[in-house]
Order: sequence, then C-alpha cells, then structure tokens
Amino acid sequence: MKLQTQLLGLFLLVLGCTDKNELPAPVNEKSSVSFSLTTIHTNESADTIEIFINLDQKLQSAATLDIALSGSAFYGFDYVTVPEAVEDELQLSIAAGAQTASIKVIPIEDDLFDGEKSIRLNLINPSSNLILGTKKTLSLKIADVDEQPTEQEVVMIEYVTHQGQMLENETSGYEVLLTLSAEVAHTELVFIEVQSDNYEYGIDYFTNPMTIDGTLRLDVLPGETSVSFMLFPINSNVVNGTREITFYLSDVSDGLAVGSEHVFTLVVEDDDDQSSIIHPINELRQQLDLHYGSWFITGDYFIEGVITSAGNVVNNQTVYIQDETGGIMLIFNGPGLHAMGTKVRLNLRHAIGEMVDFQKGIVGIEDREGVTLGTGIIVAPIEIDLQLYYTGAYQGMRVKLVNLTLTENTNQAKWLGSRRFHGPDGRYINITTNPTAQFKDFFVPTRAMNIIGIAGGNSELLPQTVVDFAFYE
Repeated sequence: MKLQTQLLGLFLLVLGCTDKNELPAPVNEKSSVSFSLTTIHTNESADTIEIFINLDQKLQSAATLDIALSGSAFYGFDYVTVPEAVEDELQLSIAAGAQTASIKVIPIEDDLFDGEKSIRLNLINPSSNLILGTKKTLSLKIADVDEQPTEQEVVMIEYVTHQGQMLENETSGYEVLLTLSAEVAHTELVFIEVQSDNYEYGIDYFTNPMTIDGTLRLDVLPGETSVSFMLFPINSNVVNGTREITFYLSDVSDGLAVGSEHVFTLVVEDDDDQSSIIHPINELRQQLDLHYGSWFITGDYFIEGVITSAGNVVNNQTVYIQDETGGIMLIFNGPGLHAMGTKVRLNLRHAIGEMVDFQKGIVGIEDREGVTLGTGIIVAPIEIDLQLYYTGAYQGMRVKLVNLTLTENTNQAKWLGSRRFHGPDGRYINITTNPTAQFKDFFVPTRAMNIIGIAGGNSELLPQTVVDFAFYE
C-alpha cells in the first residue's frame, strides 16, 4: 500500500511538471492560401512577371486552385500566362509538402499607344484541403511604353455592307471588308465579336486571322483606308440547312470610332442538295436484272440508306447499305468512310452494277463521302426461315435466323472462316467470318443459336458484331 501511494505521488509530480509548450501543436486539416501581394505594377515591355501564392502551412496532400482573369487587358492580345488560361481561367496544381506556388504573366508589347491596361486575378475553386485567405485578389497594372500620338481627327470604321452570302463548298473563302473614313496615322486595333447559334468555330468554319475566345483582332496599319478578314467554311457533306454567323464591331483603339454599319451577317447556304431524285434500292437491284447482271451507270443516280456492315466484309472498300425496300453490297474506289448506323446519300454515277461473289453489288463507286443524313441508326433485322432465305428476296439485308445448329462435329472451333449450320428443316447456311471481324477468334458454341447477319451470296450469312449472336431458347 505504501508503494502504491509513492508511485501515485510520483505520477502526479511528473504530470504537474509537464510544460504545455512541449505538447505538439495541432495540425489544421486545411491550408489557407493567399497571394503574396495585392498589387503589382509593370509595363508591356517587361519580361515575365512571376506571381506567388503562399500557404500558411505545408500541404499534407496535393491540391488544386483556379485563378479567374478579368480586367481591361485582352488575354492572347495583351498578355498570356503559364499555365495557359482557358476561357479566362487557369488551374494551378500544388504538390504535397509545398508551402508556395506561382504562375507567370507575360505581357505582349504591341507598338501601339492604347493606355494602361489592368488584369484582375481572383483565387477561386480551392480543392477540399484549401481555404481562401484574406489576399484572394491581385491587381496587375500594365503601363503602356509607346509614345502617345498627337491629336488627330477620329477615323470612322464600319462594314462595307451589312450582309453577305456564300455556299458551304466555297472553300476559297469569303472576304469581309471594312472601310475607314480616312487614313490612320498610327497603328490602330479593331476587335470583332463572333457569334452563331448553329455554326461552330473550328468544326464548321475558321477565320484568318483566327479568333481567340470568340474575338477576332485586326490591325489597321498607318496609311490604310480599309481592312479585311477571311472566313473559310468547312464542307461537312452533312445536310445542315442554311446557317448564319454574325460579326459585331465590339471595340476599337482610341484613334478609331465605330460607324453605323457595325454588324455584319454572313449567310452560309448548305450545298448538300436535298432535291435530287432518290432511287430505292429494290429499283437498283431490278436494274441489274434488266441489264443482265452488268450495268454501267452513266449519269447521276442517287440512293439513300443506312450502312449495316461493321467490319465483317471482304475488305475495307466494301459496305452494305439498306433502305425500306432492300439492301445491296457497295464497293468503293477507296476505303469506306461511314460507320455502321450512318444514314447516307450516295451518287452511283460511273459505277458498275454486276454480280460479285454470287450476289448483286455496285462496284467502283467514286462518291465515298456522300451526304450524311444521320448517325447511330439501328436497322432492325427481319426474322425469316431458311426457306425464305433461299428465295433471294432478302439478299443484302439484315435478317435473323433462329434455331440454327452447328453441323460440323468440331470442338473448340473458332468463328474465323466459314461455319456450316443447319435449321430445323434440314437446310443449311454458312456463317462467314472475315479476318476483320471483331469476333473472329471467339469459339463457336455447340448449342442451338439465333444469328443476325447480312444475307450474302453463296448461301452465306454475315454477322457484324458480337451482339448478333444469341442462344436459342
């Protein structure tokens, strides 16, 4: 008992002598992040400005932080940043263990007196292990180093006309002209805002000079009385109808003023003709019969249909196409360009209709692109039996045959090649798999199956994807 009392006293003595300053400091889960400064002054001829972001403690794990850019300075015209900004925002990655990070701002000297410009940087969107500190905004002032021009009469600038028109296939481009009321004595800047609801830059068209964040910049040089830019449409070979793009004179430098014709609209008409006579595929097949299996198509002959093949064909120049009336094999002069499920209009002019591998086909088609009318279209197979198959009425079409059984007594056979199956009535069908088929190395089941495919020639069926196979229930 005496020993227990002594130990208890010793424990209390040690506890009482512990210095609170020796206890480990608590670690905050989040680091506070702030700019090191709130204002920076520089000029447009200065070298790179490095802007530091500080944390109140080292990061326990990696973090990210966005910086929003605003102000009178134009990104891409007056300055750029590292890392690069996208739509006036840049993302900063901070490694674990770091207590500081930085970005770089690079002014662009333009040899034009356009006054002081400013950039406002705001810290936003901190990751979950960061919180924004008190210095979350920084103002960067960029002074102009160019000589201020002497007073001169303000020059008016405006479009020559308010509207233009062109076809989508005019790849030589369209020149948009702006005129000035007098010569300019010094280099002046013009900023044009580009807008369109259904015409996408880089996909449907591009300009020279190019746009940055939807704005096009033109430099008006001393002595000039006009300036222009070019628009180049991209021919899509897709029926999109008529579309419009509008160019607004949104801003000019101090030596210019915007005139009354400050809006220009360019109408781009679709060149993909929708009025051509479309021949149904069953008529095309009948023409081969009328020409005894060999028919040179001399003039325009348009068909429309959905591509039903997806690789299980003899080569990359061959596809199958189907409409509401029938299907047929097409062989182009080069690789086929349309994926399965694409609805397309094709001109068969100068092609030849003939029998190919015991089936009707069109050979030597020059119009590989055609006009795309839709994508992702599913052509439902027609369920038939082998008796209907052998009538030839479904050749070139997607069909479904049910309750087929592998005739060969082969274990572990793969699909590649030709596999003979028979139906309940004893008739047989060859399931043909080319080396380009995605399922060529799959093993052939010995159970009865339902198989979807394109009815080809010489008693063959051409499945196209793995989903074309199912067990018969």
